[in-house]
Amino acid sequence: MTAEQQTGNHPYWVRPGRPARDDSVLPFLLERNAAETPHRKQFEFESGETWTCQQTLDKARSTAALFAEQGIAAGDFVLAWLPSGPDMIRSWFGLNYLGAVFVPLNVDYRGSILLHAIRESTAKVMILHPQLLERLDVLDELPLDRVLCVGDIPDPAKPLVRHEVPVRSTDLKTSLQPLTEPAPVNQWDLQMIIFTSGTT
Repeated sequence: MTAEQQTGNHPYWVRPGRPARDDSVLPFLLERNAAETPHRKQFEFESGETWTCQQTLDKARSTAALFAEQGIAAGDFVLAWLPSGPDMIRSWFGLNYLGAVFVPLNVDYRGSILLHAIRESTAKVMILHPQLLERLDVLDELPLDRVLCVGDIPDPAKPLVRHEVPVRSTDLKTSLQPLTEPAPVNQWDLQMIIFTSGTT
């Protein structure tokens, strides 16, 4: 820790007062980490895949561009129904970089608790794992406008026929020009909504 990051005996993450945006808002943390320690390992996944700070920022920027191309904008609430891993991280960081609100759902949700969470979130877009797609079709009055499926759709001819919700398949990779700067979000702006029983 540098002297600049310390006030008296308080490290920067516990010092009194409002934290600086670069110390507390995710997109700006990613920018800071990539600028200060671009080659430091930031993530290591179960598969053995690793991301440096610079790679993490690059993935956030490119994923944000993909979401923007899908019509997601700053302030939008977006459900992410994915297992823990690179796709969940990319979705979280990409949405927040864009200024959208990340709303993760437990992959064990189904039936009434799933429908309740979707309705309560007020989100109109969901990002999900293809193996979870069939759980949506048994729900009543699904209040979504579209679904982005991270992987191949199990049955491309019949995705969500009951609800007529358009489903697009993606691997979160894109040839679009990545975004070059984060949305102007601040410490007081909503960035995430978490549904939890309180034990998380």
